[in-house]
Amino acid sequence: MPYKNEHSARLIDPDKFDPETFFSSEGGKLFNRIDVPATIRIIWGKLKEKNKENDPILAQALRFPIKFWTEKEARKWLEDNQIKYILFEPAEMGKENKSLNKEERHFLTNAEYRITDNSIEKEKILEGYAAVFDVAANIGGLYREYVRSTAFNKTIKEADIRALFNHDSNYVLGRNKAGTLELITDNKGLFFRIYLPKTEWANGLMEQIRRGDITQCSCGFRAINERWYKE
Repeated sequence: MPYKNEHSARLIDPDKFDPETFFSSEGGKLFNRIDVPATIRIIWGKLKEKNKENDPILAQALRFPIKFWTEKEARKWLEDNQIKYILFEPAEMGKENKSLNKEERHFLTNAEYRITDNSIEKEKILEGYAAVFDVAANIGGLYREYVRSTAFNKTIKEADIRALFNHDSNYVLGRNKAGTLELITDNKGLFFRIYLPKTEWANGLMEQIRRGDITQCSCGFRAINERWYKE
């Protein structure tokens, strides 16, 4: 039975365990070789025939909260760490609500298309806001998210950031390390300026934006510090 807020990878059949011995930890050491981050819960227990005080404790399952993990990310983590499991169950809500990937969507309210002429070449530049500060973003009808004005200060100075079409790494619009993506925070939000590549698909994208077929963009991120409030 899938869990509401967690993806689950079952390592061993739970019926083989003494239910009185189950407990969980946030992260830890798995199989004495794999460091599991604190964003993953490990379910531990003892087998029915080995439930004495000195008998070994085994990992029965791994749980991936949708607050931190998408189904795709959880499966990839398992694959990357060569963890074999007998059953993987996506979270009940994670099956239907893909917006729980710490990803929010905002209208591209300041989108601008223009041709810049210079002595060398003509550039196509796309500008807009990837995130707006202190404005509620409705995340799948489950909660509302606010981005504070200091959220991106460290990241845009230090990280290697790419602007992607539809979050697809095969379609890179610009990259800050290459000087084709500029990111600036102002009083309104995170402003971007992209110097678009001279490719057919980028030209097609600009035409769709100019026509009004595409009017939104989104900002993909993972929160390092966050606070949750009940309303």
